[in-house]
Amino acid sequence: MANKDVTQAISYAVRTRPGLSMDDLILCCAPYSWNQVILELDELVRSGAVTMKQGQGLHMITPCSSRTKERSYTLEASRILHLRSQV
Repeated sequence: MANKDVTQAISYAVRTRPGLSMDDLILCCAPYSWNQVILELDELVRSGAVTMKQGQGLHMITPCSSRTKERSYTLEASRILHLRSQV
């Protein structure tokens, strides 16, 4: 249940403040530890719900569009097929 709450807090923060820095995200999710936030953020990035890009020394977090999700799934599938072909 706690993970769902952290996920909702992160999703709300990213939706309402696209381009949010990692530091700002941690502050927006103040009731939770930075470790909880980082773990859930990792899951959201891996699932394609948000993107995280580094620029000017900061990690910026933005929600994914459906087009971005399609592209990331296609790239991931290509990478998996490539890795399997090398075995």
